[in-house]
Amino acid sequence: MPVVIALMGLPGSGKTTVAERLVRARDLSVISRDAIRAAMFRPCRFTELEKQCAYRALLLAVAACLELGRSCIVEGMTFSRASEVEEVRRIAENASAHFLPVFLDCPVDVAQTRAARDLAEQSRAPEDRDKSLVARVAERFDAPPPDALRIDATRTPDEIAKAILDRLEPITAGA
Repeated sequence: MPVVIALMGLPGSGKTTVAERLVRARDLSVISRDAIRAAMFRPCRFTELEKQCAYRALLLAVAACLELGRSCIVEGMTFSRASEVEEVRRIAENASAHFLPVFLDCPVDVAQTRAARDLAEQSRAPEDRDKSLVARVAERFDAPPPDALRIDATRTPDEIAKAILDRLEPITAGA
């Protein structure tokens, strides 16, 4: 039975890095709103319309993955709104897949430092990684769902990935 892992957290919490670690350990497809948006809009201007179009494409990609019987990681977005994570949950449930929301709990100052580093290293576009973005997202972040695996995002990416894989073990062993 396929599994959908939704990585939630502030920009700079490590979602992309953790997704990379999980893909190395398991046969998972990565569905990234950031990657979808960048592919759809060149140059990407980081508008609300671009974001919403990429989000809709992400939902379709999750459904397609599950229809193909593949497990996936959803990342490249914060899931700051409870409705977003619940939409992905509904898609997983409709496909009889397991759903694992994972909240990377990252202090704002740590996320801001990481975002500034990413900006300096030019690993992210300036519009997507400025320090004020982290604070704005933190202000509007809904509480993660009660069943979310909550992980301290100051841990190493390998430790975080191991915690997620440990949580998946009983889920996938019984499938």
